[in-house]
Amino acid sequence: MFGLGFQELLIMFVVALIVIGPKKLPDLARAIGRAVREFKQATEDIKQNFDITTITTPDAPPKKSTDKPSDSTTDSKQST
Repeated sequence: MFGLGFQELLIMFVVALIVIGPKKLPDLARAIGRAVREFKQATEDIKQNFDITTITTPDAPPKKSTDKPSDSTTDSKQST
């Protein structure tokens, strides 16, 4: 987990316990957990939405030529 060992996590927990206090630490952990869960859900929704739109959106049809008609069609009109 992020290259952290047990000792580093224990030190971080002790520092957080001293700074925040034992009464507010569970509330803070709960709020962090909710934020992480909402972030994961939002990223999954974005990924799913992107995947669906790329799958369901058909490729653009080939562009039709907007050039003037070729000379062969104008020649046939002149000859008739």
